[in-house]
Amino acid sequence: MPDFALSPVEGLSLAAKILSYAFALAAVGTLAFIDAFRGFLLDPEVATLKRHLTVLVAVALLASLAGLFATVALLNGLGLAGGFDAELWSLVAGTAAGDAVWVRLLGLAVLLPGLVFARLRLPAAVLGGLAVAASFGFVGHVQDDQHSFLLHALLMLHLLAIAFWIGSLWPLWRLAAAPDRERVAAVMERFGRLGVYFVACLLAAGIVLTWLLLDGFLPLFTTSYGLMLLAKLALVGGLLLLAALNKWRLVPVLAAADAGAGVRLRLSITAEICLVAAILSVTALLTSAFSLA
Repeated sequence: MPDFALSPVEGLSLAAKILSYAFALAAVGTLAFIDAFRGFLLDPEVATLKRHLTVLVAVALLASLAGLFATVALLNGLGLAGGFDAELWSLVAGTAAGDAVWVRLLGLAVLLPGLVFARLRLPAAVLGGLAVAASFGFVGHVQDDQHSFLLHALLMLHLLAIAFWIGSLWPLWRLAAAPDRERVAAVMERFGRLGVYFVACLLAAGIVLTWLLLDGFLPLFTTSYGLMLLAKLALVGGLLLLAALNKWRLVPVLAAADAGAGVRLRLSITAEICLVAAILSVTALLTSAFSLA
């Protein structure tokens, strides 16, 4: 079992990885949400989502650079102060870890024209999303495995499905409180229909990734990595149960104009957001402690 006692630099590296996952993927998903649901959204809601997306991109950018800073500091061995070593920065910038950050920042930059030009929303979400998703496979076991190309493609599919899901949660949470329940129910129903395809991609890619990375499913029960992965899968199972509750129970009640349906739906989405945060935290811990991505 790996030692999970973290130094300040390791703690910064882990926090930066969690924030990079969460905010970069959420930025991609938010732009895709705006494009998919623009016909249902009021102009002030779109403006709010654009501001939200700008914040997501900014935090993802800073978190990615903070992760690179932590990598330099870890190599330097002098604690946080070692992150300011200019010579090491130039070296790390040219490694796979540096490439991952530059590709991620490029992907985030590609999202920005979609904020201004409606016609560019979908191309920006697709191209930016591909770059962001690809960046997370530049280092770790996916890159080094003999099935590297297939693993990288599956990881990108897995992450793009996650991006749309988590990028939609905050917009849906806000919409759940809107007074015009018929419009809100229409958005939720459409999201539920789209969600079936994204969940299928997420699960299919995740199952094949697990099989290839662990060379079967037995190591899920016999290794430390496998046991932590099982804990992550349990959290994913809880997330899927909440999504099913929303789709089959809460949204129909909302459509029927139940007075308390919006509040209950908001609480359920809040729980989803908490579970997503836990899942991304476990993912970051797994990739940090076991060097598997």
